Amino acid sequence: MSLLAFEACKSLPAALLVWMHPLVLAAPVVIAGLSYFQAIKGRDLSTGLQRYLTEHSALPPYDGWPGAGNIMLAAMDVSIVSLSATVVSQSFAFQELCITVICAVVMVFVALFLVPLTAQGIGMTPLLSLAFTTRSVTAAIGITISRMVHSNMSIAGCIIVLTGVMGPLLGPVLLRLARVSKDDHLTIGVTMGSISHGIATAYLYNTNRPAAAMASLAFTLSAVVAVITASIPPLATAARVTAGYSP
Repeated sequence: MSLLAFEACKSLPAALLVWMHPLVLAAPVVIAGLSYFQAIKGRDLSTGLQRYLTEHSALPPYDGWPGAGNIMLAAMDVSIVSLSATVVSQSFAFQELCITVICAVVMVFVALFLVPLTAQGIGMTPLLSLAFTTRSVTAAIGITISRMVHSNMSIAGCIIVLTGVMGPLLGPVLLRLARVSKDDHLTIGVTMGSISHGIATAYLYNTNRPAAAMASLAFTLSAVVAVITASIPPLATAARVTAGYSP
């Protein structure tokens, strides 16, 4: 439904899209479609949203109506679906794919082990240090990893959002300081995608389409590798130990 809504809104007249972006239009369309299908099943929209957000997006259950943050996360699904069109339309060389896979593995190792170790070294509590293990993945994946390593999901969610927002703000500045060429789509895409996940990818979608394709591939691979790594009990225990918890 997200994909169909995005494609339908993207095909609207250009004069309308100047004032309203397809992603903005598609989000309420998805919510309206969800409401319609819940009505067919004899349920209300509140029940449908709870099922959608807790079962589809892996968020913890809650009572009553969802908050603004929950609805925004549901709307972001449309953004993530739209980014897949960039990957499909972009062809990747075998060398680029190999580099992206290697970088994804390295970034997961850094996020799961070196980042919490550094956080503990500068004086953070084990609770905060362990929450940093999920900083480079999207919210749904981060919550899943938090459950695997037994970190605080609320703190992890805040760190995920902050990391994503800081990517478009500081990433271009740091890349310029590192003298990375604007035409180096591989370096820009892999760096931004593996560090600031979907938010940085959406930023590149409007500023550098080839780099956005690489970023989408990078943050997807990073998420897959992170889930696989965190699901191995000895490695999850090792992440907790580096954060300051006892074995």
